[in-house]
Amino acid sequence: MAIDFSQAYIVALSVHYVGNKTNHIDLVTSDAPILLDSEMVIRMRDYFLKTITKQVERYQFTHVESLEYNEVYNFAGEALTGNEPFHEISKKVARHLHDKCEHPNIKPGELYFVHFSNIYVDNTSIEAIGIFKTENKQGFFQVNKATSRFDICYQEGIDAGKIDKGCLVLDLEFETGFEIYLVDSASSKGEEAQYWKEDFLHVSPINDAFTQTRSFMNLTRDFVQYQVRKDVGEVERTDQIDMLNKSVQYFKANDDFNQLAFEQEVFGKEEVVESFREFTQLHQDAYGLDLERGFEISAPAVKKQTKDFKSVLKLDKNFHIYIHGDRSLIERGTEENGKKYYKIYFTEES
Repeated sequence: MAIDFSQAYIVALSVHYVGNKTNHIDLVTSDAPILLDSEMVIRMRDYFLKTITKQVERYQFTHVESLEYNEVYNFAGEALTGNEPFHEISKKVARHLHDKCEHPNIKPGELYFVHFSNIYVDNTSIEAIGIFKTENKQGFFQVNKATSRFDICYQEGIDAGKIDKGCLVLDLEFETGFEIYLVDSASSKGEEAQYWKEDFLHVSPINDAFTQTRSFMNLTRDFVQYQVRKDVGEVERTDQIDMLNKSVQYFKANDDFNQLAFEQEVFGKEEVVESFREFTQLHQDAYGLDLERGFEISAPAVKKQTKDFKSVLKLDKNFHIYIHGDRSLIERGTEENGKKYYKIYFTEES
């Protein structure tokens, strides 16, 4: 899906300050929307959309019982239909977010509720609702010219090139939870890092080619690294790395995924294939994954996930061997004194 925001403009913008209930930092709502001049409209549009529209993975609103119980889904729908004043809806969004900010490590910050128009998706103009939050301030020096001298002061403000948290709700697929782009710069994986995506928005990835490709690559990596030895028995580390390399190569070389062909090309041995199928089924049942046996491979997903496939053989603290190609060119053995060794064959040295 191609998205272009170069002609987009901001129809309405409301800003509120969301605190932290546990830390007794109050919610502060504004009385009226923000009024922007023509220059600030362009600057704010680029600030909000430049980063989030680069995201590849798309999400949709969900709810464990029924989609109609997802608050932000309803708020976005109300804002797009215009049946209620935009600024009043923004206050509801701010209150809802404030209610979810209960972990003491969640930072307070400004919440922006934005109505965009003229965003082009596959050459079709659509409306969108943006929900953004700034939590981190950057320090900078401001130099001011007085009548005959210069003054320097230190100030703190928002980094104009970075969004802390964002959600762009496209006016597409309303019945199934809209189509959403998401950004979250949180580096922590703790409970406080989940509140934006899971507690506040309550979204899940759309089950498209990107999600299918990413899920199968992650499953393969986890199976080879953590499970294959448990099910199959002693498997050399070089064989594990070879499986990882073959799996990455399969996804890079093919446009479409076929599970039977993938299993034979990557694993080969029947006992390993059977173990992989059992591992896949267990993960589908445990995490609610809906994996298909055939799908179009997403090149962006392959590029994103490949960096997690490690082809490094670590030997004590002395050597790291990077294995990228022919598994038959490296042999493992054991000396009579018990010392282990690897024999590596090569043609040229560089």
